[in-house]
Amino acid sequence: MALQSADIELRRERHFGNGKWARGEAALWGLALTCDDLDRAKDTLGGMLSDPKTAVQPGRRIATLRTRDLDISAPIVLLSPHLSG
Repeated sequence: MALQSADIELRRERHFGNGKWARGEAALWGLALTCDDLDRAKDTLGGMLSDPKTAVQPGRRIATLRTRDLDISAPIVLLSPHLSG
């Protein structure tokens, strides 16, 4: 896969419907990027980024880039780093 060859970690795959996608055909749902400082990202990006909030993963926060306003077709979220140890 092209993203994996660019050292982008595949974290999850989803399969929809009963064979809707032909063999070898792929679709990108979105990107989740780790961000060391979500508050600084919000200050820098302003209204292009939602306010950071508690993520589903314990100890993490999440903010959503307003991709529709930026004419980007794939959803993009910024997540604080995983808790260590």
